[in-house]
Amino acid sequence: MNVESYFPQYPGKREISINDKDFLKQKLLKLQPQISEYTFTNLWIWRQHRPVFLSQLEDAMLIFRKNLNGQIYLLPLVEEEKSLHVFEKMRHEGIEDLDGLYGFSKEEATKFNEKGLAVIGDRNNWDYVYSVKELISLEGTKYRKKRQNIHQCLSDHECVYKPITSQIVKECLELQNDWCNLRSCVSDPGLMSEDWAIKEILTNFDKLSVFGGAIYVDGRIEAFTIAERLNGNTAVIHFEKANHNIRGLYQLINQWFCKHSLQDYEYVNREQDLGIQGLRRAKQEYYPHHMVEKYTIKIS
Repeated sequence: MNVESYFPQYPGKREISINDKDFLKQKLLKLQPQISEYTFTNLWIWRQHRPVFLSQLEDAMLIFRKNLNGQIYLLPLVEEEKSLHVFEKMRHEGIEDLDGLYGFSKEEATKFNEKGLAVIGDRNNWDYVYSVKELISLEGTKYRKKRQNIHQCLSDHECVYKPITSQIVKECLELQNDWCNLRSCVSDPGLMSEDWAIKEILTNFDKLSVFGGAIYVDGRIEAFTIAERLNGNTAVIHFEKANHNIRGLYQLINQWFCKHSLQDYEYVNREQDLGIQGLRRAKQEYYPHHMVEKYTIKIS
C-alpha cells in the first residue's frame, strides 16, 4: 500500500492507530533510523500523553507529535534529504498549527539554518548508544562497581532469567504496579504517563514487534526490560524496571538482557536522559559508545 492511499492529504491529519503497525514498521525500517522515537511502538504507546498524527504530502509520509506542552512538531521524513523540500511545500499550504521540527540530524538541520530558521541542539533528548559486547563483559576498572553489585545480587538471591512471553506478562504488570505504588506515580504526571505506556506495551505484547526479558528473584519477577529492533545493527530499550531494594538487580537485568536477548545486535540505544541529572549520571556511568544528536528547528 502506498502513502497516497493510506494517509490524508496535508494539511489533513489523522491519529495513529494500532492498524498502522505493519505499514509504519516497513516505512521506518526503510529509514534505518538512529533516533529512539522512530519505531511504531514508541509512537503508539505514548499517544495518550504525546498524541501522534499522520499525513502525507506528495509521496512523503508526515509524522507529527504533540509534546507535553501542547506544541506540535514534525518528525524526520523517511527520506530525510527531502525534508526541506517538503517543508517548503507545507509552508505553501499553511502551517499555522506547527511549532517546529524535532529529531533532525545536524546535517539536515544545517540546511534549515541556511534558510534562516533557528536550529537548537536538544541535548536533553540525545540518545545514549552502547556496545552490546561491552555491556555483557563489563570489563575494566570503570565497571568494577557494576560487577560487584551483580555479584552481590547473585550471592544474596536465586536469580533466573526468562524471555517475556504472554504467560508472564501478568507478573510484569504486577511488578510495574508495585514500582508505581512505591514511587507515588499518581502524584507525578511524568510517571503516570510512563505507567500508561508500559501497560499499553505489556497488554499488547503479542501485537507489537517487541521482545523482552525478566528476572525471577527467589521465585518472583523483580525486574523486566522491553526492547525492539531500531535498525539493522541496533536495538532500542523502551523500558527497564527493577526492584530498587535488591542491590545489583538493575545492573543484572541490563547485563543479562544483553547476554541472552541482544546477541544479534552490535549496539543498544537506551534513549535519552531528559535532562534529569540522576538519570544522566546513571547513563554516563555505562560509558556510551556514541550519542545520537537531535536538533530542533523552530519556525516561529
